[in-house]
Amino acid sequence: MSMIDRSESFTETDIIWLLKMSSNPFYAVDPIPTWLLKDCLDVPISPVTKLVNTSLSLGVFPRSMKAAQ
Repeated sequence: MSMIDRSESFTETDIIWLLKMSSNPFYAVDPIPTWLLKDCLDVPISPVTKLVNTSLSLGVFPRSMKAAQ
């Protein structure tokens, strides 16, 4: 596992921009479709931002969120 060296945290504005710029793929294992997350960003933006910043600062991403297809 590699550590990411970041001295600054992402802001909610950064995360909103990143999510809005991402594509809208759908996978059966996704707990929420990307398009729906984008449409409702005002609700989960604080926890999503905290998850991203905590994951980057610790160099760890929760195993349950690593599933991809």
